[in-house]
Amino acid sequence: YLLAYDEVRKQERSRRELKSLWYGLDYDPAQSTFLAASGNDWVYEVPWVNGGFGEPRKITIPGCELTAGVAWLGVGNAVVACNLNHRAIQFEVSTGKVLATAETGEYPYGVSVLPGHRVAVSNWGQSSVTIFDTSNLKPLATIPVGSHPNVMLVLKQSQRLLVACSDSDFISVV
Repeated sequence: YLLAYDEVRKQERSRRELKSLWYGLDYDPAQSTFLAASGNDWVYEVPWVNGGFGEPRKITIPGCELTAGVAWLGVGNAVVACNLNHRAIQFEVSTGKVLATAETGEYPYGVSVLPGHRVAVSNWGQSSVTIFDTSNLKPLATIPVGSHPNVMLVLKQSQRLLVACSDSDFISVV
């Protein structure tokens, strides 16, 4: 399920039961819409309406086995990491149409949008992060990091990427 909690009132604000959820979650404030990975071959599009989760829509991603990290690329497009078949897929949210596909490292996990029309994918099974060009998902670089990289945080002012590495118990700075 998705849960929105009001920290000020200390109460549940909204809850949406979904058949399956796994890791990936992203929000686009311009569209007031969440994308949530199912851990299957689809992503949910969930609108935020009147202070709560609206009716979800299932978007099947052809060629994706186990959706993991997901990120909006801007109005209408997103990228999802496909964990079991080691791919990143860029897709059109309204139709599910695949726009680009790229090989990643082993067991891609997290997805973060970077400045300069780039996207980072953490390769959990390969101890690396791959950077792709968002216009065509061409790989620009694969950077070694600690063991089992997962969550990433972009520090825009310093143009750095922080990568949590769960089995190394440290954060790699890229």
